[in-house]
Amino acid sequence: MPTKDEELWSKIYAYQDQFNKFIEKKANDSKMVLVLDTLLVVDVYQAMALVLAPKCPEDFKAQVDALKSILDRIFDYLHSASYDKETDEKLNNEILARMDRFFEFLAWCAGLEVKIPDNADQPMGKGCKMNFIIAKPLPQVPVPPSPPSPKAIEQAQELAKAIETYHSQLIEYILQKANRDIFIPVALMGFETAYLYNALGVLLMSLCPWFFTGEDLESTAEIIKHMVSTVNSAYDAKRPKEEVMAEIALRAQEYIVWREGFLMRMAWCYDIDMDVEFIPKGNGMEITIMRYEPAPPQAPPPQGSLGAPAN
Repeated sequence: MPTKDEELWSKIYAYQDQFNKFIEKKANDSKMVLVLDTLLVVDVYQAMALVLAPKCPEDFKAQVDALKSILDRIFDYLHSASYDKETDEKLNNEILARMDRFFEFLAWCAGLEVKIPDNADQPMGKGCKMNFIIAKPLPQVPVPPSPPSPKAIEQAQELAKAIETYHSQLIEYILQKANRDIFIPVALMGFETAYLYNALGVLLMSLCPWFFTGEDLESTAEIIKHMVSTVNSAYDAKRPKEEVMAEIALRAQEYIVWREGFLMRMAWCYDIDMDVEFIPKGNGMEITIMRYEPAPPQAPPPQGSLGAPAN
């Protein structure tokens, strides 16, 4: 019989698949599988930029440079008029392979060696469980004994902004294809949240199980459930528009609170005490690092709500 945590993880996988199907139905476009896979890759990069760029600056920049070379070709293809099956599949395989290399980098920074089977034929958006094999622990990349310089923090934020530019363009592409359906932003927030928690949970569970089990897992599953409920209401034509818009705004607030808590907890997994501030901007977020320093030895991990009030 599955445990409560296992049941919650199964629900998160299922929720991700629901969001994927909703987005693909609303944004009926032959290039959408590539777009959604690329969106997830860019989202993971953006989320981890502020966590790891100050800690591993040169290595992280190399990862971003490798991503940009693929993204530039993807956007050239997206802006072309026609769908080409061979080009689409080739680019999708490349972006999936880039995600694998980035996960290996995230593991290396955390002191883990991982082996990732070839997942090139498996789109990431379908709600599948990630298939990492944790081979053996390595020495974790040490946190500098003192906080990074203001210049290092500024460079990390510039990297995050550069990635956010690509993220905003992908969101805009999806919104255009979906005729700016008001439920698409909620579906995208839920889609990204489910994948981010799924993928990094599998990768880093052994390092910080407190974030991927128990109360934090329950809160995350509840927030994603709220988003599923809101998206499902897209099929209820009788709901007053004011009520719908208020609910969409509430989902966005929950998402921002969760995302802030996620970054703080992710940083703690890497022995970093970090605080950030989120400011909505256009189709994305502008994120400012408020604190970045070595986590105190033996200190408990971040506590507090991830932002899952009653629905």
